[in-house]
Amino acid sequence: MTDASASADRDAAIGGVTAAGTRSVAAASINAPVITGDHARMVTLAPGTLRAPDGVGAPTGGAWNLPRRPSALFVGRDQALSAISGLFTASSGGSRAMVGQAVAGLGGVGKSELALQYAATRVGAGAVVWWVNAETREQLELGFADLTFRLDPATATAWTTTEAADWAQSWLQAHNGWLVVLDNVEDPRLIEPVLGRLSTGDVLITTRRDIGWKAKGVTVIRLGRVRWSV
Repeated sequence: MTDASASADRDAAIGGVTAAGTRSVAAASINAPVITGDHARMVTLAPGTLRAPDGVGAPTGGAWNLPRRPSALFVGRDQALSAISGLFTASSGGSRAMVGQAVAGLGGVGKSELALQYAATRVGAGAVVWWVNAETREQLELGFADLTFRLDPATATAWTTTEAADWAQSWLQAHNGWLVVLDNVEDPRLIEPVLGRLSTGDVLITTRRDIGWKAKGVTVIRLGRVRWSV
């Protein structure tokens, strides 16, 4: 058998699936150990375990991970909450460009609580509402990786955190109607790849940084301290 015919036979055996790049693996299905990387990592998967993001739908009951229940004592922020809801609602319906909003303000003014109040209104059957701590790259990746494990638990044994985070962002890119909260963004550059990749759905950002968001296609809602009168 020539090298060319052997290569053709291999391509046929895996249904034309190809891989490129260092330590890459391609397969139509895997039911035996696969070792990749400079440090061996063994993965055993049944046929059909790994699914493409566009082939996985949102859970019927929905998927969300709000960090806590929103406060029942929420006053003085009705206007800001209406502004968030209004922009997202105006852009709803069908496939659309990703809508991003940033709630900017000093520490302690209630940015995360405002985001939590809005996110709670989006929770329901079939909804994907995902809260991601975006203060560091590691936390950002872990938050998206957790979304992968919620949407397709079988992948938990297959991916590294980075790979799972990439799958989750591919899933978001392939679906609409979801909400992702990127909480406590300290470095806007950290989330630029996320904003640049997503083309549908809603992204709500909380941050103390109030600079450069317009250039990223993000609307800013500036939050000051609530002033009480006696």
